[in-house]
Amino acid sequence: MLATTNDGRIFGWGSNAHAVVQAAKTTSSLARDLGYATPSRRAISVAAGQEHACAALGISGDNVACWGNDSYGQIADHRTQDVSSPKTIPGIQAVDLVAGRWFTCARASTGGVKCWGTMRFAGEKTLDMRVPRILLESGAVEFAAGSNHLCVRTSDGKVSCLGNNTSGQAGVTTATWMETFFPINLPRSAVAIFAGGDASCAKLEDDSVYCWGTNGYGVFGSGLPELLPGDNPETPILRLGLFEPTHVPVLDAFERLELGAKHSCGDKGDGSLWCWGTNDSGELGVRTSEPSRVAVGPISLGNVPLLSYAVSRDAAAEHTCALRNDGQVWCWGDNTRDMLDNRRVTESYSPVPVQSYPAVTQ
Repeated sequence: MLATTNDGRIFGWGSNAHAVVQAAKTTSSLARDLGYATPSRRAISVAAGQEHACAALGISGDNVACWGNDSYGQIADHRTQDVSSPKTIPGIQAVDLVAGRWFTCARASTGGVKCWGTMRFAGEKTLDMRVPRILLESGAVEFAAGSNHLCVRTSDGKVSCLGNNTSGQAGVTTATWMETFFPINLPRSAVAIFAGGDASCAKLEDDSVYCWGTNGYGVFGSGLPELLPGDNPETPILRLGLFEPTHVPVLDAFERLELGAKHSCGDKGDGSLWCWGTNDSGELGVRTSEPSRVAVGPISLGNVPLLSYAVSRDAAAEHTCALRNDGQVWCWGDNTRDMLDNRRVTESYSPVPVQSYPAVTQ
């Protein structure tokens, strides 16, 4: 887990098998200042993949640096090994970053999108970007990454995706992968997009939410229609793959979504947080190991509203973290690799504060 403090420092905690949290590789680490930001180069965006991390430091020059595992070109270092200190990625000037499992993308102030690393598709098919590649020249106002796919939203409200499409997460009905952006057929302009795991969603200008991709573990909640045009009446309510954008009514109430590998969370714009999906380690914030395809909440954060939140993208380490509006970070769920910054428990079914961490802004 990575986050920035209110003075632009980068703190990290959790798995450290590939030197993401500290240079000396260990199984895991409690929260600590990574020491990579300076007063003149404060972190303005951070993003973490499965075994690597990147940060945009400052607002001038080549401002993106990455560290961690480089086996798939995540650091663009061509050494196919772990990089224990930040390496500047040449030719990248970013205002925002997102990361998938083995890749990172940067959005420039012009709306251009450049990515590096590897997207894995069906079988052995890959999109190799070990040398940073321009995927969009300009126009993106927002982007979101899943495990092996990427979606962008442009200023006119249009959404396009590329990458792995084995579960429909790139919105294509006729191919298992897309190496160029494919336009998503939405009924209205999008005002926000979300992606994670093998799933994608967009919030439209009328507040409706449309999703496409996998609904394994119920990451879209239980609000999918029982039958879609052309369905057999025997089709189960839980649809495992949506290859076309489908309205998910129960998600309309949420202003923002975080889609994880096995669970998702959303906020309603009132400072409350709700989660749904698996709950094997307490990642939904309730005291039961039973999964829920209905949103559970509001999750108790000590009677303090939240500002932002994140869910685990790793199916083997389910946890959730939230930033309260008083600057404290609270986490819950799996703690086998110090994801809760607490070595006294292996999991927590209710939120606990990250003790080794100062007030943060995002």
